[in-house]
This record gives sequence, structure tokens and C-alpha cells, in this order.
Amino acid sequence: MGAERRTPRVKVWWAPQPGDDLPAGDEAQSGAPEGEGGWLLLELRPTGRGGVGTGWGNVGSSPWQPSASGWFSAAFGPSRSFADSGGDYRRIFDSSPRVARHLSAFREHLALRETELWVVDLHRDGRHAEVAAIQAFLNIGGLLPHGAALQAVTNRELRFLDGLGNEVPLAELSGGAQSVLGLALELLRQMAACWGGLDEVLDPATSTVRRSGVVLIDEVDAHLHPSWQATVGGWFTARFPAVQFIVSTHSPLVCRAIGETGRVFRLRAAAEGGDQVEALTGADRDILWLGGLEHALESAAFQLDVGMSPEGLASLERYRALRMAGRDRDLTEAERAELQRLRAVHTVAGV
Repeated sequence: MGAERRTPRVKVWWAPQPGDDLPAGDEAQSGAPEGEGGWLLLELRPTGRGGVGTGWGNVGSSPWQPSASGWFSAAFGPSRSFADSGGDYRRIFDSSPRVARHLSAFREHLALRETELWVVDLHRDGRHAEVAAIQAFLNIGGLLPHGAALQAVTNRELRFLDGLGNEVPLAELSGGAQSVLGLALELLRQMAACWGGLDEVLDPATSTVRRSGVVLIDEVDAHLHPSWQATVGGWFTARFPAVQFIVSTHSPLVCRAIGETGRVFRLRAAAEGGDQVEALTGADRDILWLGGLEHALESAAFQLDVGMSPEGLASLERYRALRMAGRDRDLTEAERAELQRLRAVHTVAGV
């Protein structure tokens, strides 16, 4: 007879550290590696049908159990709009809220219409203090650019003042505005659902979220103007001070939000070889936080040559040639106009 075929079971345990935000009344389970107490997060086991199933064994405090409360994580993909994507998301959120909190990272068409309806329902139910707290939360600290702000909540929708002072529905805001609003409001809604209500999550006196969690955001800079990219990270870390954000970005401006304690990892292209993930430390990291944009682009994180384009180099040579010619003869009117235009360009560029 051949050797017995065995399929291993894989268990993932989590051992809490001092200061971790734990659900009230839950006790750690025994049986973690090396006999330490902990929470069994996930167990992969054979199903008997040639596949692998998931389960939680004999544990009562797994954060993945439907009955667990007070555990929070969420994930967002690069597409974050408020168009109505139908009832699929509503059904999944009702039946499996922990799964639903991560869906937009994998389903780009998934919209966040439920987020707006949540605020509308609060208004319809007469919970005006909570609506006012949400309004203050969104309008503080420059989340929306150019003075845009949440103006009113009606029985049907959210109404905003745009940068020109016009009152418009949420769906008519720019893609960038919808992107950051989707993140802020959906995080607030999901954390309120996780922790048992908005008053358990949001401190109205400071407009900050007091609860902790881990949030993954793919391409946080998508749809955002550079001036917005430079501030969006700071807004989220200030409003959600106990949340750990793990984000991917192509923008050095977003990296400025790392502050003194954030960490930066560079994902290498396959052609580069070596480890696919490289931690940036020391000066390589601090350039992203404290350095100028040009230095950040040329740093180990982005490794870009931000020198002039071939056309720019040619215009620089033309600028120098016109300056030299002007010393030997009178320039024509067309040449003087060209010199003036090129001087403005290359003086700004520091040449």
C-alpha cells in the first residue's frame, strides 16, 4: 500500500497585546501555540471532498464569528462611488457584515449607496443630534476642498455646497469628492455597526473616532488632485487616531502622512529580482516625509528620473542661444517674444 495521504489543518491564532481594544466580556481561548492563550482567527481544514473548508473549532471569541462584537477591519478598492449597485451589497451586509466590509477591495463596481441611506435614515428617525455630529465630522479640517461642505440632509439624500457655492446632491460631486466621502462615511457607518451605535464610536466634542481598527485602502490617491493627495492622509489619521491605515499609493504626496511613526514599503517590479517587498528606513523613509517632491520622486521609493524631457532640454538650449545672440545683436520682435516666454519657463524651473 502507498503512504497514507494526510492533509494538514492550518490554524491562525492572535495573542492580544497590552492596550489592545477587546470586546467586553470575551475571554481568550486555550490551545494557542506554545500553550499561550489567544483568539483563533481562522482554521483551514479538509472538507472530505478534495477541497479546503474554513471553520473555527471549539472557540467562543473569534472575531470572525457572526456573534462577535467589537472587532473591526475593513478594506476599500480604488473605485469608491455612491451610485446604487443594487441589493446584493445590502443582503451581504445584513447576513455577513464582516465580509461586506471588505468587498469593495475586490469588486470595483460595488457602490456605497448604503452609506448615504444610513445618514438619511438617521434623519428620518429624528436622530438629529447624530446627523449634526456626522455633519460636523465631515466639515471639519478640510476633508473637502475649496470650501465644499455637507449642507443639509433631507428625507431622500445628502446635499452639499460645492466649491462655487452651489447646492448639489452627493451624486453630482466630483469623483475625488465622492472617493474621500465614501471612505470617511462608510468607515464611520461600519464602525458604528460594529461597536453598537454612533455614540459608541464618534466623540462629538472633538469630531474624532475613539475606536480602533485596521483599514486597508487600495490606491488611496485615485481621482484626487495633487493638493488633495497632500492632505487626505493627515485628515484620516487625525479623525481616526486609533485606526491603523494600510494603503497603497503611486503618489509621494500621500506618503507625507506617515509622520514619525508610519512605515513605508516599496513593492518591487518582478524584473528587479530580489525580495518583492522592501522596507524603507532611515533617510530613504524620511525623504518621503520631510523632503521636497522632486527629492521624493528620485528617492529609493519611486526611483524616477525627474529631469527635463527631450523637448524641455531643447527649449533650454534655445533659451541659452537667444540670450547669447542678444549680446551680439538686436533680436527680432519674434525672438524677443520667444526669449521672454522661455525665460519665464526656465526661471521657474531654477535654470
